[in-house]
Amino acid sequence: MKRPRFDFDKLACALEDVTSQIRKRLQTKGPQSFISKHEILGIITEEYLELVEAVRTDNSQEVEAELLDLAVAAVLSMTAIKQGATTASA
Repeated sequence: MKRPRFDFDKLACALEDVTSQIRKRLQTKGPQSFISKHEILGIITEEYLELVEAVRTDNSQEVEAELLDLAVAAVLSMTAIKQGATTASA
């Protein structure tokens, strides 16, 4: 089976969804960064396990929602590492 190509309009839409969700997360929970790589791992693991459960239930909307949560967690985690917020061991 030949793999389909990514539709760049859909890719742009997905990136907009991630950006929008990051803004919402920062507005509701505040701009505080993660403080350790262990905290990041815990958050990413939790989101991943929620994605696994959504895949098991075969609910496409839930899978998309969990992928969005995972993407937001990954981007915020990368930002925390880039700004050095995770250098302290906590």
